[in-house]
Amino acid sequence: MRIYRIKEWWYYLGFVLLGALAGKTSLKDFLISALSAFFIGCFSFSFNEFADKNLPFQFLKYPLITLGLALITLFFLPPLKKFLVTFLLILGFFYSFPLFPLKKIPFLGTLINGVGFPLLILLGSGRKEVLYLCLTFFFLCLTAQLIHEYTHQSEDEERGIISTAVKLGEKGKNFLFLLLLPPLYFSFYISFISPAFVFLMFLTLFNFRRKDFIFLRRIYRMENFIFGIYLLQYYMICSFKRM
Repeated sequence: MRIYRIKEWWYYLGFVLLGALAGKTSLKDFLISALSAFFIGCFSFSFNEFADKNLPFQFLKYPLITLGLALITLFFLPPLKKFLVTFLLILGFFYSFPLFPLKKIPFLGTLINGVGFPLLILLGSGRKEVLYLCLTFFFLCLTAQLIHEYTHQSEDEERGIISTAVKLGEKGKNFLFLLLLPPLYFSFYISFISPAFVFLMFLTLFNFRRKDFIFLRRIYRMENFIFGIYLLQYYMICSFKRM
């Protein structure tokens, strides 16, 4: 648990469940997809731990084990899901790769965090009909990542990580606010517009101290959790109606 940091990301597997319910996926396909997503998460987070903390080379065996297990699941997946699993593994590798980690590149590192987890919805479904859900959660995750970066801005500066928040600084909040206005046009969900719009407005209007960002991050995470539960309930009801 500690090596793979499962406590920090296990709830993201809910994206796979959401995609499965929205895409009318069979139980067997859902379980294989969820297993793939679990191994992807274990690999990505443990490899990030290895690269971030300059751990001994022996530690590399833990990411490699889960990488191998994720690759084994490819034999049981259809072509689209095979592509997604391969793409997410490559993304997780280069995001933390010690020689040129993508997470240290402003905007690109933020974008990867925004796009990576919503793709689990598509992995759970395997149908293009859920792309609108992927787009919805892309903006939610992107907003969450930006709040995360502003929360850890001072630590990133000390470690030499030039995140989007470090690059833009305090004055960049206005730019981020304008950047995330598209959710207003791409979605009709008022519960989706609320966190994406309101919290970015707070980011723009107030000069948050670090403790304020920690509080903001906690509330925003809860908003997204409630929104996810709402969608899960909706698709579960739809699934029962189809039975």
